[in-house]
Amino acid sequence: MLYYFADYLISFDSGFRVFHYLTFRAILAVLTSLIISFIIGPTMICKLSRNKIGQSIRELGPQSHYEKAGTPTMGGALILVAITLTTLLWADLSNRYIWVILIVTLGYGVMVRVRVRVRVRVGVRVSVRVRVSVRVGVLDCPAAKKALFA
Repeated sequence: MLYYFADYLISFDSGFRVFHYLTFRAILAVLTSLIISFIIGPTMICKLSRNKIGQSIRELGPQSHYEKAGTPTMGGALILVAITLTTLLWADLSNRYIWVILIVTLGYGVMVRVRVRVRVRVGVRVSVRVRVSVRVGVLDCPAAKKALFA
């Protein structure tokens, strides 16, 4: 979005051409992602702790691991939110490869979220065979690639 806004501002001042440089946008994206994670992070951690989406500790483990009980296990969700918002802000959204990468990244995030939810709520681990089947069948599907690259 900001890429297109800078494109509009070029007609008023040529200094905004710096937004067309990928390295400049990458630096701003990293800083924006850091700020987003600092702002959203504490709220997300409190919400995950309140919903009791925490880490379970095995009884056979060392005593020092018991103090980690209840630590939120969805820290990757914060990273996915920051990546998604930053990509939507700074990327050239007319580039279809941006959309492919974003969709695949969010697809893997959804897959991990379902796996963690099953492990926390039901207490059963998802087998490797099921995880690989989901990856190949949904995320790496040739029909989806053909639709995206057509």
